[in-house]
Amino acid sequence: MKRIYTLFSLLALSLVLCSPSCSKESGKGGSSWDEINGSLGQGDGIKVPDSAYLTAGCTERNRQTAEEWRAAACHKNTRNAAWVYTAMVTKYADAPEKLAARLQVLGFRDVYLSCPKTMYDNADKWLKTFVSCCHSASMKVHAVRISSNELLLNPSDVLKEVAIISGYNSKVSQAERLDGIAADLEVHIAKEGRVPGLAYAWNSSTGYGVGKDNDQLLRLGLEVLDKASKACNEANLQLSEAISYAYQSHFDTGDLSYGSTPQFLSSCQWVSIMAYLSTKESIWQKSEPILKAADRGASVSIAYKTAVNNVDSPSLQPKGWDYLLETSRYLNTNALTYRAYRGIDVFTYEGLENMWLAQ
Repeated sequence: MKRIYTLFSLLALSLVLCSPSCSKESGKGGSSWDEINGSLGQGDGIKVPDSAYLTAGCTERNRQTAEEWRAAACHKNTRNAAWVYTAMVTKYADAPEKLAARLQVLGFRDVYLSCPKTMYDNADKWLKTFVSCCHSASMKVHAVRISSNELLLNPSDVLKEVAIISGYNSKVSQAERLDGIAADLEVHIAKEGRVPGLAYAWNSSTGYGVGKDNDQLLRLGLEVLDKASKACNEANLQLSEAISYAYQSHFDTGDLSYGSTPQFLSSCQWVSIMAYLSTKESIWQKSEPILKAADRGASVSIAYKTAVNNVDSPSLQPKGWDYLLETSRYLNTNALTYRAYRGIDVFTYEGLENMWLAQ
């Protein structure tokens, strides 16, 4: 009986997770936006196969807490995402399928993957395996690119960024192709001396005002995204952008003529609000104006921080697992009343994994 059960588990695993050779079709492009938009989250109580827990290396306790997380953070009308950085690529260097399975059991539908450029250039085996395994679990993978403020010096240089991802996609099978680009062009960190040769510098105290430096930086940033959007459309790639919650509020008060949510959404399929704050109430307070301003459904995600690093922005990790669940429920309850709400984005998966596995 034990042998039959083992054979059944292995058969189920082969159906859920695939190898890089699942599909031999090659060419440019990832999934279309209709495909992505048509596969919104599976709903409360997402059905995760036993084989995914097995591949993820979950103990019974890990499984229970993953189910707690999904019950709090996931909803049938949302797509949650997580940023996965190089540290996780290194940690799972020998097991990309295990990383994909862990993201699956936590209910993520999108992954924002940051890895070395050489992995795209060389159509790296790890990358191909990870992407194909994510696709087998109905997750989409978006490359974190378009993050250097040096692009503000010459917005046309963004075409090189898009070409990195479209070039990778042209070398691999359909199952291994990236679905889009998760841009991280944070013009508000282009402060004095940060970008040599740039005519403007962000200043949160004196830089606001129509036509002043902050406004001009946002104008340039939107120009970069507009050029990126056109190139992404040609390459069948989706484009999203991480934004500061301050842009919309200053636009609303007339301090900016650029930086409104609809302006970002004219180039991007969705935006992620970097609501890196220490309480659920403050996260919601800063996020609601963006949801109100958005002019398209499923176009605004709320991102909170679980990472603990040296960046001067609060993380929810020190407040513990229960508060993270409470915050997720609170945000979903409030945000689901807005058509524009897309879901919760987690910065970063590494921080969340540490919290999850510590339970």
